[in-house]
Amino acid sequence: MKELLLGLCTIERPTQNYLRETLASIVEYISDEELGRGGVLVVDCNQEPVKYIEEIKKEFEEFINKEFIIFKQPNFNKYPDISNLVNDSSDLYERFSWRTKQCLDYSEAFRLAYELDSPVYCHIEDDITVNENVIDRILYEISRKRNTVLNLLEPYHPWITHRFHPTGFIGRTFQRKDLLQISLFLRLFCNEMPADWLVDEYCAIRMAMNDHREHPLIGPTHLISLFKHIGEQSSLTGWITDKNGHKQKI
Repeated sequence: MKELLLGLCTIERPTQNYLRETLASIVEYISDEELGRGGVLVVDCNQEPVKYIEEIKKEFEEFINKEFIIFKQPNFNKYPDISNLVNDSSDLYERFSWRTKQCLDYSEAFRLAYELDSPVYCHIEDDITVNENVIDRILYEISRKRNTVLNLLEPYHPWITHRFHPTGFIGRTFQRKDLLQISLFLRLFCNEMPADWLVDEYCAIRMAMNDHREHPLIGPTHLISLFKHIGEQSSLTGWITDKNGHKQKI
């Protein structure tokens, strides 16, 4: 069993794809120990076969054979008809439908991650690069937070999520036991707001259930820099992503 699973959804972009760079940065400095401790789930969210996915599978065949990189596809038969969903936001329909499908894709990623049985899941994106020893460093930071009880400086509380990037869904880390619940939450409210906002709402509800808004169930935003966003071309046609991860129409 892998201690940590990195997971991402990928979909073909209109002009440029970044998945190759993302996977290359993960495996470039991977140690034998990290190969045993971690893995990467790639959820292919293209509803039709695309050439670049097959090319990447050939390029990273060594790591696929070692079961370090695992390709899966969502169950598209369970997706609702987005055209029947109500858009109560100010978003244009093209952006509404794009972010709604992204919520459904992320929901499937969480379900598939649960089935792979790793106790910790870190969701990233298909247009980032990672720093060296990313798997060991994430596990160390979570373990360090957990072990603060040993020095009696603060009480230990269970956690919902750790953040290893300041914006969006990059580096959002969860425990396996919560993945199916988060997956269902994303599916139920897929047309209400973007996926990262929905997860924030989920965490707020979990905190409220503990009757204490300051209860540290939401883990810290770690100041260490593990991920760098490199994607400028959005998967939403006619949009780009700025350095802060915000979509802009061109």
